[in-house]
Amino acid sequence: MTFSQYLQSKDHSPATIRTYEKYLRVFTGWLQSECIHPDGVCYEELLAFMRWLQAGGRSREAVAIQLCAVRHYFDWRIAIKAGCNNPAAGVYIKGIPRRLPAGMLDIEMLQELYRNYCQLYASTLCGRVILGLLVFQGLTVREIRQLEITDVRLEEGMLYVRGGRSYNGRRLKLDAAQVRQLERCMNAHGQLSKIRGMRLLNGHYLREGVSKLLKALKKLNPVIKSVQQIRGSVITEWLHHYNVRQVQYMAGHKYASSTQRYQLSGLEDLAAQLDEHHPIEIGIHADHHGSL
Repeated sequence: MTFSQYLQSKDHSPATIRTYEKYLRVFTGWLQSECIHPDGVCYEELLAFMRWLQAGGRSREAVAIQLCAVRHYFDWRIAIKAGCNNPAAGVYIKGIPRRLPAGMLDIEMLQELYRNYCQLYASTLCGRVILGLLVFQGLTVREIRQLEITDVRLEEGMLYVRGGRSYNGRRLKLDAAQVRQLERCMNAHGQLSKIRGMRLLNGHYLREGVSKLLKALKKLNPVIKSVQQIRGSVITEWLHHYNVRQVQYMAGHKYASSTQRYQLSGLEDLAAQLDEHHPIEIGIHADHHGSL
Protein backbone atom coordinates (compact mmCIF):
# COMPACT_ATOMS: atom_id res chain seq x y z
CA MET A 1 0.00 0.00 0.00
CA THR A 2 1.48 3.31 -1.08
CA PHE A 3 1.33 6.51 0.98
CA SER A 4 -1.28 7.87 -1.44
CA GLN A 5 -3.42 4.74 -1.10
CA TYR A 6 -3.16 4.97 2.69
CA LEU A 7 -4.46 8.55 2.61
CA GLN A 8 -7.26 7.49 0.28
CA SER A 9 -8.27 4.81 2.79
CA LYS A 10 -8.56 7.59 5.38
CA ASP A 11 -11.04 9.38 3.11
CA HIS A 12 -8.79 12.33 2.26
CA SER A 13 -9.60 14.31 -0.86
CA PRO A 14 -7.30 14.18 -3.93
CA ALA A 15 -6.25 17.80 -3.29
CA THR A 16 -5.31 17.01 0.31
CA ILE A 17 -3.38 13.92 -0.77
CA ARG A 18 -1.38 15.97 -3.28
CA THR A 19 -0.61 18.53 -0.58
CA TYR A 20 0.57 15.89 1.91
CA GLU A 21 2.70 14.21 -0.76
CA LYS A 22 4.33 17.54 -1.57
CA TYR A 23 5.10 18.24 2.09
CA LEU A 24 6.33 14.70 2.62
CA ARG A 25 8.91 15.17 -0.15
CA VAL A 26 10.26 18.13 1.80
CA PHE A 27 10.61 15.99 4.93
CA THR A 28 12.19 12.98 3.25
CA GLY A 29 14.55 15.31 1.36
CA TRP A 30 15.66 16.81 4.66
CA LEU A 31 16.18 13.34 6.14
CA GLN A 32 18.43 12.40 3.23
CA SER A 33 20.44 15.62 3.53
CA GLU A 34 20.94 14.94 7.24
CA CYS A 35 21.65 11.22 6.65
CA ILE A 36 18.81 10.24 9.00
CA HIS A 37 16.81 7.05 8.51
CA PRO A 38 13.06 7.32 9.26
CA ASP A 39 13.51 4.76 12.06
CA GLY A 40 16.02 7.10 13.69
CA VAL A 41 13.65 10.06 13.90
CA CYS A 42 12.67 11.11 17.41
CA TYR A 43 11.51 14.31 19.10
CA GLU A 44 14.91 16.01 18.81
CA GLU A 45 15.09 15.38 15.06
CA LEU A 46 11.57 16.78 14.62
CA LEU A 47 12.56 19.94 16.49
CA ALA A 48 15.61 20.30 14.27
CA PHE A 49 13.43 19.84 11.20
CA MET A 50 10.96 22.49 12.40
CA ARG A 51 13.80 24.94 13.11
CA TRP A 52 15.10 24.28 9.61
CA LEU A 53 11.68 25.07 8.15
CA GLN A 54 11.39 28.29 10.14
CA ALA A 55 14.90 29.33 9.15
CA GLY A 56 13.80 28.90 5.55
CA GLY A 57 11.00 31.40 6.06
CA ARG A 58 8.11 28.96 6.53
CA SER A 59 5.17 30.34 8.47
CA ARG A 60 3.80 28.67 11.60
CA GLU A 61 0.77 27.57 9.57
CA ALA A 62 3.02 25.95 6.94
CA VAL A 63 5.05 24.17 9.62
CA ALA A 64 1.81 22.88 11.18
CA ILE A 65 0.68 21.43 7.84
CA GLN A 66 4.15 19.93 7.36
CA LEU A 67 3.91 18.23 10.75
CA CYS A 68 0.49 16.88 9.85
CA ALA A 69 1.96 15.28 6.73
CA VAL A 70 4.78 13.81 8.82
CA ARG A 71 2.30 12.32 11.30
CA HIS A 72 0.43 10.65 8.44
CA TYR A 73 3.74 9.42 7.03
CA PHE A 74 4.72 7.59 10.22
CA ASP A 75 1.18 6.24 10.67
CA TRP A 76 1.46 4.84 7.15
CA ARG A 77 4.81 3.22 7.99
CA ILE A 78 3.18 1.57 11.00
CA ALA A 79 0.27 0.39 8.83
CA ILE A 80 2.59 -1.30 6.34
CA LYS A 81 4.76 -2.63 9.20
CA ALA A 82 7.79 -0.60 8.11
CA GLY A 83 7.95 1.14 11.49
CA CYS A 84 6.64 0.68 15.01
CA ASN A 85 6.17 4.20 16.38
CA ASN A 86 5.12 7.71 15.38
CA PRO A 87 7.49 10.32 16.83
CA ALA A 88 5.23 13.11 15.51
CA ALA A 89 2.18 11.92 17.45
CA GLY A 90 1.23 14.61 19.94
CA VAL A 91 3.62 17.18 18.44
CA TYR A 92 1.70 20.30 17.42
CA ILE A 93 2.41 23.96 16.77
CA LYS A 94 0.73 26.15 19.36
CA GLY A 95 -0.38 29.73 19.04
CA ILE A 96 -1.57 29.63 15.44
CA PRO A 97 -4.16 32.41 15.05
CA ARG A 98 -7.55 31.35 13.72
CA ARG A 99 -9.72 33.71 11.77
CA LEU A 100 -12.76 34.63 13.78
CA PRO A 101 -16.14 35.35 12.24
CA ALA A 102 -17.13 39.01 12.53
CA GLY A 103 -20.20 41.15 11.99
CA MET A 104 -22.65 38.67 13.47
CA LEU A 105 -26.38 39.41 13.06
CA ASP A 106 -28.93 38.87 15.85
CA ILE A 107 -31.84 36.50 15.46
CA GLU A 108 -34.42 39.30 15.04
CA MET A 109 -32.47 40.74 12.12
CA LEU A 110 -32.19 37.31 10.47
CA GLN A 111 -35.88 36.58 10.82
CA GLU A 112 -36.80 40.01 9.51
CA LEU A 113 -34.47 39.45 6.58
CA TYR A 114 -36.22 36.17 5.79
CA ARG A 115 -39.70 37.72 6.01
CA ASN A 116 -38.79 40.69 3.82
CA TYR A 117 -37.13 38.52 1.20
CA CYS A 118 -40.12 36.16 1.01
CA GLN A 119 -42.49 39.11 0.56
CA LEU A 120 -40.46 41.00 -2.04
CA TYR A 121 -39.21 37.97 -3.98
CA ALA A 122 -42.29 35.76 -3.86
CA SER A 123 -41.55 34.25 -7.27
CA THR A 124 -38.05 33.01 -6.38
CA LEU A 125 -38.83 29.68 -4.74
CA CYS A 126 -35.22 28.49 -4.92
CA GLY A 127 -33.98 31.63 -3.15
CA ARG A 128 -36.56 31.34 -0.39
CA VAL A 129 -35.70 27.69 0.23
CA ILE A 130 -31.96 28.44 0.35
CA LEU A 131 -32.41 31.39 2.70
CA GLY A 132 -34.60 29.33 5.01
CA LEU A 133 -31.96 26.61 5.23
CA LEU A 134 -29.34 29.25 6.01
CA VAL A 135 -31.36 31.16 8.61
CA PHE A 136 -33.11 28.31 10.41
CA GLN A 137 -30.64 25.41 10.11
CA GLY A 138 -27.36 27.26 9.52
CA LEU A 139 -26.37 24.99 6.62
CA THR A 140 -23.42 25.56 4.33
CA VAL A 141 -23.92 25.85 0.58
CA ARG A 142 -22.22 22.47 0.16
CA GLU A 143 -24.70 20.84 2.53
CA ILE A 144 -27.62 22.49 0.74
CA ARG A 145 -26.31 21.20 -2.57
CA GLN A 146 -26.22 17.64 -1.26
CA LEU A 147 -29.72 17.63 0.22
CA GLU A 148 -32.01 15.02 -1.26
CA ILE A 149 -35.80 15.22 -1.29
CA THR A 150 -36.00 12.28 1.11
CA ASP A 151 -33.88 14.20 3.61
CA VAL A 152 -36.79 16.58 4.20
CA ARG A 153 -39.33 14.96 6.53
CA LEU A 154 -42.25 17.39 6.57
CA GLU A 155 -44.46 15.04 8.56
CA GLU A 156 -41.81 14.89 11.29
CA GLY A 157 -40.83 18.54 10.97
CA MET A 158 -37.20 17.43 10.63
CA LEU A 159 -34.31 17.80 8.20
CA TYR A 160 -31.60 15.16 7.84
CA VAL A 161 -28.19 16.57 6.87
CA ARG A 162 -25.67 14.11 5.48
CA GLY A 163 -22.12 14.12 6.84
CA GLY A 164 -19.03 14.69 4.74
CA ARG A 165 -15.26 14.61 4.90
CA SER A 166 -15.01 17.81 6.92
CA TYR A 167 -18.38 17.96 8.67
CA ASN A 168 -20.73 15.69 10.60
CA GLY A 169 -24.26 14.69 9.72
CA ARG A 170 -27.11 15.72 11.96
CA ARG A 171 -30.87 15.90 12.42
CA LEU A 172 -32.36 19.41 12.70
CA LYS A 173 -35.81 20.82 13.33
CA LEU A 174 -37.62 22.65 10.58
CA ASP A 175 -39.10 26.06 11.33
CA ALA A 176 -42.81 26.54 10.65
CA ALA A 177 -42.01 29.56 8.48
CA GLN A 178 -40.07 27.47 5.95
CA VAL A 179 -42.29 24.39 5.74
CA ARG A 180 -44.55 25.84 3.04
CA GLN A 181 -41.58 26.78 0.84
CA LEU A 182 -40.04 23.32 1.21
CA GLU A 183 -43.36 21.63 0.43
CA ARG A 184 -43.75 23.67 -2.76
CA CYS A 185 -40.19 22.83 -3.75
CA MET A 186 -40.77 19.11 -3.24
CA ASN A 187 -44.08 19.19 -5.12
CA ALA A 188 -42.37 20.94 -8.04
CA HIS A 189 -40.39 17.74 -8.64
CA GLY A 190 -43.59 15.76 -9.16
CA GLN A 191 -43.00 12.11 -9.93
CA LEU A 192 -39.23 12.68 -9.93
CA SER A 193 -39.36 13.03 -6.15
CA LYS A 194 -39.83 9.26 -5.93
CA ILE A 195 -36.43 8.64 -7.48
CA ARG A 196 -33.84 7.79 -4.85
CA GLY A 197 -31.00 10.31 -4.70
CA MET A 198 -33.03 13.11 -6.27
CA ARG A 199 -31.61 16.45 -5.14
CA LEU A 200 -33.88 18.95 -3.43
CA LEU A 201 -32.33 21.77 -5.46
CA ASN A 202 -30.71 21.61 -8.89
CA GLY A 203 -26.99 21.76 -8.20
CA HIS A 204 -26.30 23.17 -11.67
CA TYR A 205 -28.24 26.32 -10.89
CA LEU A 206 -27.54 26.49 -7.15
CA ARG A 207 -24.40 28.62 -7.44
CA GLU A 208 -26.23 31.15 -9.58
CA GLY A 209 -29.16 31.02 -7.17
CA VAL A 210 -26.93 31.75 -4.17
CA SER A 211 -25.27 34.63 -6.02
CA LYS A 212 -28.63 36.21 -6.88
CA LEU A 213 -29.87 35.64 -3.33
CA LEU A 214 -26.84 37.37 -1.85
CA LYS A 215 -27.26 40.40 -4.12
CA ALA A 216 -30.91 40.69 -3.11
CA LEU A 217 -30.07 40.37 0.59
CA LYS A 218 -27.46 43.13 0.35
CA LYS A 219 -30.11 45.42 -1.09
CA LEU A 220 -32.45 44.60 1.78
CA ASN A 221 -29.73 45.06 4.39
CA PRO A 222 -26.27 46.47 3.48
CA VAL A 223 -24.64 44.79 6.48
CA ILE A 224 -25.03 41.39 4.78
CA LYS A 225 -21.64 40.31 3.47
CA SER A 226 -21.81 36.57 2.75
CA VAL A 227 -23.70 33.35 3.36
CA GLN A 228 -20.91 32.40 5.80
CA GLN A 229 -21.83 35.46 7.85
CA ILE A 230 -25.43 34.24 8.07
CA ARG A 231 -24.34 30.75 9.15
CA GLY A 232 -21.96 32.23 11.73
CA SER A 233 -24.76 34.39 13.09
CA VAL A 234 -27.01 31.36 13.51
CA ILE A 235 -24.29 29.41 15.34
CA THR A 236 -23.59 32.40 17.60
CA GLU A 237 -27.31 32.63 18.41
CA TRP A 238 -27.45 28.90 19.21
CA LEU A 239 -24.64 29.36 21.73
CA HIS A 240 -26.90 31.73 23.68
CA HIS A 241 -29.33 28.87 24.31
CA TYR A 242 -27.37 25.58 24.13
CA ASN A 243 -24.05 24.27 25.40
CA VAL A 244 -21.00 23.91 23.16
CA ARG A 245 -21.46 20.17 22.55
CA GLN A 246 -25.08 20.63 21.51
CA VAL A 247 -24.16 23.45 19.13
CA GLN A 248 -21.24 21.43 17.80
CA TYR A 249 -23.75 18.76 16.79
CA MET A 250 -26.23 21.27 15.33
CA ALA A 251 -23.51 23.00 13.31
CA GLY A 252 -21.97 19.73 12.09
CA HIS A 253 -18.52 20.67 13.38
CA LYS A 254 -15.96 17.88 13.61
CA TYR A 255 -14.23 19.55 16.56
CA ALA A 256 -15.53 21.53 19.53
CA SER A 257 -12.84 24.18 18.93
CA SER A 258 -14.60 25.12 15.70
CA THR A 259 -17.72 25.86 17.72
CA GLN A 260 -15.96 27.62 20.59
CA ARG A 261 -14.52 30.32 18.36
CA TYR A 262 -18.05 31.61 17.85
CA GLN A 263 -18.27 32.21 21.59
CA LEU A 264 -15.28 34.52 21.32
CA SER A 265 -16.80 36.18 18.27
CA GLY A 266 -19.97 36.93 20.20
CA LEU A 267 -17.98 38.54 23.01
CA GLU A 268 -15.96 40.65 20.58
CA ASP A 269 -19.10 41.85 18.83
CA LEU A 270 -20.68 42.73 22.17
CA ALA A 271 -17.60 44.71 23.19
CA ALA A 272 -17.62 46.54 19.86
CA GLN A 273 -21.30 47.45 20.28
CA LEU A 274 -20.72 48.72 23.82
CA ASP A 275 -17.75 50.77 22.68
CA GLU A 276 -19.80 52.28 19.85
CA HIS A 277 -23.00 53.05 21.73
CA HIS A 278 -21.83 53.61 25.32
CA PRO A 279 -18.27 55.01 25.21
CA ILE A 280 -18.84 57.46 28.08
CA GLU A 281 -20.31 54.87 30.42
CA ILE A 282 -17.41 52.53 29.78
CA GLY A 283 -14.91 55.28 30.50
CA ILE A 284 -16.56 56.13 33.81
CA HIS A 285 -16.73 52.48 34.80
CA ALA A 286 -13.04 52.01 34.08
CA ASP A 287 -12.05 55.09 36.08
CA HIS A 288 -14.14 54.08 39.07
CA HIS A 289 -12.95 50.49 39.35
CA GLY A 290 -9.44 50.91 38.04
CA SER A 291 -9.55 48.74 34.91
CA LEU A 292 -12.06 46.71 32.94
